[in-house]
Amino acid sequence: PEVGYIVRVSPKGYTPEPLPDFEKLSDAELVRLLESPSQVRVLAAQRALIRRNAGSENVRLLFDLIENGSKPMEARVAALFVFGGRGFTESDLVDFMELSSRDEDMLPFLCRLIGDHDSDNVDSLSFGPAIVEEGLRSKNDRAVNEAIVAVARQGYIDLAPDIATAFGDEDATVAHTAYRALAKLGAGEACFAVLDAADASGPAKQNAAFALMRIHSESVVDGVIARLNKETNEATRQILLSVLCRLHFHEGEWTGDSWGTRPDTLGPYYQPEPWGETEKVAAALKSLLAKADSDEAAFLVKEMSRNRIQSDDALTRILTLAKDNPKVVPDAVAQLAAAETIPAEGVGILESALRSESSDLATLSNAVIALARTDSKEAATGTVGALARLSAGVDAAQAKVKEATALPDPVAAKSEAKYARNRLDEAKKQLEAATKAFLEAPKLENHHAAMETAAAEGEGNVWADAALLALAARKSGSPESREMTQKAIDTGWADAKRRARLIQAAALTQSHLLDDRILVARKDADPEVAKAAKEAVKALKIQPGKEDNTPKIGTLAPEKALAEVIKAKGDVALGEQVFQRATCVACHTTSQDQPQKGPYLGNIAQTYQRPDLAANILDPNKTIAQGFASNVVTGKDGTVVMGFVTDEAGDHVTLRDIAAQEHTFKKADIAKRDTLPTSMMPPGLMNGFSVHEMASLLDYLQALAKK
Repeated sequence: PEVGYIVRVSPKGYTPEPLPDFEKLSDAELVRLLESPSQVRVLAAQRALIRRNAGSENVRLLFDLIENGSKPMEARVAALFVFGGRGFTESDLVDFMELSSRDEDMLPFLCRLIGDHDSDNVDSLSFGPAIVEEGLRSKNDRAVNEAIVAVARQGYIDLAPDIATAFGDEDATVAHTAYRALAKLGAGEACFAVLDAADASGPAKQNAAFALMRIHSESVVDGVIARLNKETNEATRQILLSVLCRLHFHEGEWTGDSWGTRPDTLGPYYQPEPWGETEKVAAALKSLLAKADSDEAAFLVKEMSRNRIQSDDALTRILTLAKDNPKVVPDAVAQLAAAETIPAEGVGILESALRSESSDLATLSNAVIALARTDSKEAATGTVGALARLSAGVDAAQAKVKEATALPDPVAAKSEAKYARNRLDEAKKQLEAATKAFLEAPKLENHHAAMETAAAEGEGNVWADAALLALAARKSGSPESREMTQKAIDTGWADAKRRARLIQAAALTQSHLLDDRILVARKDADPEVAKAAKEAVKALKIQPGKEDNTPKIGTLAPEKALAEVIKAKGDVALGEQVFQRATCVACHTTSQDQPQKGPYLGNIAQTYQRPDLAANILDPNKTIAQGFASNVVTGKDGTVVMGFVTDEAGDHVTLRDIAAQEHTFKKADIAKRDTLPTSMMPPGLMNGFSVHEMASLLDYLQALAKK
């Protein structure tokens, strides 16, 4: 009952009418049952009719119902699709054709009947295309949509130009179905005709492009390249460039060994692979990039990146353009944020973007993400200022939401608030991504001295203090860095202003390094410190120390520990702290908004009841979640990594190790790969925690499932 259940509700005193023996009913009785309000009876009657031979009386009864406009549409359609189940004759098609011309309401279903049919079940379909053409000309959007689907299913390629006229349809469903249908038919010429038409609308041309992107043929590639060589209209050129980039790869054949533990949202293909025309497309893109002006080059590089086309020429070109054209800088920074390595000539552009007052939040975030992979002192100190600007951007977006909701017109307030919240969500994501990249950057520890200086000298450098807290809390890395940053924190704590800022930094980054100090600071003599501490206690959900007399898990026998934590009542807020202190956050997430790592725990309590949940925490090897078995990968260069798979595609695999570090291997570079029977989660993780603390952790996980 806590997970879900099915309920059957019946009216008091209700006695259902017994079902008849459908096989013993006459044709007339079965046809009458097609009008029943009971869908169960309708389906049973329809199936019985399908199993019977199509005698003249049988067919006449069905057509009488189909053509009777006074009967419920559901019954008429049920009768029509008796023919769909058992097939129809040329004579039936003649009757259908006559019906389609005089009954607009039945036209969508007649088109569906033609689209669904199996050609082996009919003598002839000479009237099939004619009925579908009637649907394509209809003013009924549903009829048009069903007709388009029928054309695609039956391969009526001659009707492709008629479908192409729907690319600009105001009904988005019709336009979408049209381009998908022509893509399925491989009707490239019909799509090119729309692109070449001077009077074609923008949406029509875009949908023609969407179809061409899905037609991997030599003729389409040649057609796109030929048009790019002579097209001068900027908008059309951009459409053609997008098509060409999309055609660089095709979807690889899934062989069953590239099951990813996370949905691949990069697109446009899950497993991009080269095909017969890839070399021609690559050569054309290289030539076009070399000849393009700055605006077109920036657009082309962005499209190549979106389509995962790796090109040193593209990155070099965009970096060259960015040095002279400020408008290109955001695109260059975005490319660098997605690049595996940051070229030396790109560092200066990134650092300039950090300092530029004109950089928007997206550019600042991308610059921070890219620079987090470098080993630059200037980048580290510049990032502190950039994070402050990103944080201010979130504050400004929150103010806009408040301003929008206060508008006197309720309709305008609702509309403006919706867009303002979307901008706020985007600003928060940009800040979160940049913060994560900076605070988790492996090279940050090389610049702990710069962070110490920035924190001590900068009046508002809360982000420098955040960096110190992150470095001091690291479980791996340089011991010297941890010791020096801890000393800097201890020294700064003696100063009231630094004390308040350190508390703010802890709350801002959800760091629990200073929990004990923050609790004491609530009664600090400095009012600003006391205020910051009280706010941090709420933000971090720090529980004032209570006497905990329950034994440590490690002192109890496994069976005793399990029994104790199952029956003990904990505290949800304390459980959230335990989740942090036990480093569960290194491998698990609790919100769908967070980048996924290991098994998602936001709804784990819907899968496991408290006893099972406790048992699996105490003994991680008892049950290993599907997709999270421990893997050992040995590279051809001798590198050995043990972890669980966080992403696996056709050509690469990514593992997260026990230190929460990700390692990506190209499959071609893997010498050996083994799966271990044990979990990555270490046994005895709860040994240092009390029964009350573990019970609190269970309460926290159960509370997540109720949100």
